[in-house]
Amino acid sequence: MNATLCRLLPVLSSTGLLTLTVTEIPLLTIFQRAEIPATTLQPWFKVFSPQGLKSVLVLSSVSLIGAILAYSSVPQSHEARTWYVSGAIGVLGHFAFAPWLVPNIDRIVDGPVADAKTELASWTRLHTMRIFVADLPAATLFLLGFLKTSASGLPA
Repeated sequence: MNATLCRLLPVLSSTGLLTLTVTEIPLLTIFQRAEIPATTLQPWFKVFSPQGLKSVLVLSSVSLIGAILAYSSVPQSHEARTWYVSGAIGVLGHFAFAPWLVPNIDRIVDGPVADAKTELASWTRLHTMRIFVADLPAATLFLLGFLKTSASGLPA
């Protein structure tokens, strides 16, 4: 594979993950509106959660594989290696929030309907924090790594 594409792959896939996570917020906050009954959350989340998880797993896997490829395509002494490793840590950081977020989803799907909107509000707060702590930094760090390699004139 072309070295430039190897270096760009984690940028594109982590940006895809960031886009997915950011767009979930306005999509899911619609359910917080008073005119939307809490009873709609359980069936929607039963379908949404498995599909969302698949997307996250694919994009994260591609980001991590891309980080390894990018790291391998850069000389040992090049500072971009640090950016690619740091970006990979950010991608893994997305999953560090799972112990707090998964129980919210479980309670939305299986818990009392009366608590579903409260659980969704909690999930949204934690999810937003995860975006700023893990997803946005990962995409930014991969972009910095790519820009550093592009600016230094490394061969494609």
